[in-house]
Amino acid sequence: MKISATIQDGANSLSRDTLISKTISVLRWPLAVLVVIDHYFRLHLVEEVCLSCNTTQANILSTIEAVIISFFKNYPVPIFFFISGYLLYLGKGSLKGRYLTKLQKLPREILFPYIFWSVYAIGIYILFHFLYETELLKIPDSGCSIMGWCKWFVQIFIGTPWPVNIPLWYVRDLLLLILLSPLIHKILIASKGWIILFFGLLYLFLTNDNNAIRFQTGLFFFSLGYWLRYTSVDVVSLSRKLFCLSVLIYLAGGTFYFVNYDITIDNSVGMPLINCMAKNCAVAAGLIICLHIVSYLIAIGRIRVHSLLASASFFIYVTHYPLLHPVFIFWSNVFGGNEANGNFCLAIVFTSSVITAPVLTFIYFMVKKAFPTFVKVIDGR
Repeated sequence: MKISATIQDGANSLSRDTLISKTISVLRWPLAVLVVIDHYFRLHLVEEVCLSCNTTQANILSTIEAVIISFFKNYPVPIFFFISGYLLYLGKGSLKGRYLTKLQKLPREILFPYIFWSVYAIGIYILFHFLYETELLKIPDSGCSIMGWCKWFVQIFIGTPWPVNIPLWYVRDLLLLILLSPLIHKILIASKGWIILFFGLLYLFLTNDNNAIRFQTGLFFFSLGYWLRYTSVDVVSLSRKLFCLSVLIYLAGGTFYFVNYDITIDNSVGMPLINCMAKNCAVAAGLIICLHIVSYLIAIGRIRVHSLLASASFFIYVTHYPLLHPVFIFWSNVFGGNEANGNFCLAIVFTSSVITAPVLTFIYFMVKKAFPTFVKVIDGR
């Protein structure tokens, strides 16, 4: 009751829309950091770059990897889709007019940043491929010929389940969802929102890793966010009511997945259906938990929006992944190459995962300060 009253008082003083807006802004940076941490804690990356870990060292890293995958992996991007759907048609005017305005902004807001950060990834891969003369980096299957690089650039849009800069799958699918948003709107209206349950079931039974499956993830969370905004549902109040149930689902689903996690298989395709369902339920519950905790802390004045952190989140999200192998290779070469022991490899993982987001945030701040117009362009603003 005390928590409910506190949030209600905070909502009254801030206004509901302001509280939700602040909640979304605060969430951006820590969600981007979670993506970075998730990508760094991978045993196979360590063993590709450094000397293979012994059993104890491998068990330490694989356990941490299992915890992160069970309780943090796949949580940020669905929340990003939810936020994108919720914020899709802010403003006044007819729905058709706002959609046309959105279409006019798509090349600047989504398409150009998508191409720019894809080219950035290609540049990073080319640079470190020739710098370290290693095949460990992600190079195109067709080889390093000019034709090979051209084919790889084409695959930015078609021919592969993952973009060349893997985190950009969110941007790619978001572009398609925005283009389809009038159709999604009509389906939601015709079904009075009940179609979201069907989208949710499609998401719940996801068991493998391909374009269609990931698009269903975006479709569910994007539609959910859009519908809640369209129907003027108080998201803060709803998250408060569902918080306790969501915590139970999150802990149960994550724990079930963790207990059954197998480091030796590709868990995106090799896990039983029940494990995938448990994880997907936990991810949906994680959205509610994040919304409630952050809105509560804002309401009581414990945290505030930091504009730099919020604006740096996209930069962190799109820049970190192409640097994974190069960062590991750089540190292992500086401190002994393949002679580096397993303990040092573990230290590389811990250190890199902790400092990457702050370093990228600092770089973003410096670039933004020196070239504000350029940063707006690559941010899609």
